[in-house]
Amino acid sequence: MARKKAKHPYRRLAVSASLTLAMLVGGVYGLESLSWTAAAERLIYPLLRLLGFILIGLTAGQVIEALGWTRALAIAAGPVFRFGRLGHRCGAAFMAAFVSGVTANAMLVEFYRDGRISRQQLFLTNFINQFPAFFLHLPTTFFIVIPLTGRAGALYFLLTFSAALLRTILLLCYGRLRLPRRRWPHRRRWKTSPTKNPP
Repeated sequence: MARKKAKHPYRRLAVSASLTLAMLVGGVYGLESLSWTAAAERLIYPLLRLLGFILIGLTAGQVIEALGWTRALAIAAGPVFRFGRLGHRCGAAFMAAFVSGVTANAMLVEFYRDGRISRQQLFLTNFINQFPAFFLHLPTTFFIVIPLTGRAGALYFLLTFSAALLRTILLLCYGRLRLPRRRWPHRRRWKTSPTKNPP
């Protein structure tokens, strides 16, 4: 069952944008060290870049859902999320998190707004998605930290990986104990009749 939408969905956005703009204008004209050029370089451009990545993630999440790829993505994570009773949609978001954390979060929010996953599923999967996020940022940080720190850096990555893995296992066990059993989509099977065997 779909959730009711707010009567004025953009009111909070308008209030937030107005307050942000007021603070920016007050800072530019109230602080001598802050100018419009500095504000653009340090705040506006990075913010626009972040919004662009969020827009790409939301679009990718919508495309994945519209094309029906959620079940295909969930096949790889099937045994794990079946154990945690989180459902195939959460499994699809988990697999998407290996590519983009923004896309995975956008998928979860969309599923929750449509009433396809519960609030518990939303929060549990969001926490579990920190595990693929570890691998998503690993190529960037690994080749910077290891040359500078050597064995200490390798030990750091080993500890953080172990902590992320342990946290994921504990969250899955919690879901196993607290969440109800859910149906998992199966691949299409041959229909059998009483007189004929499938080819």
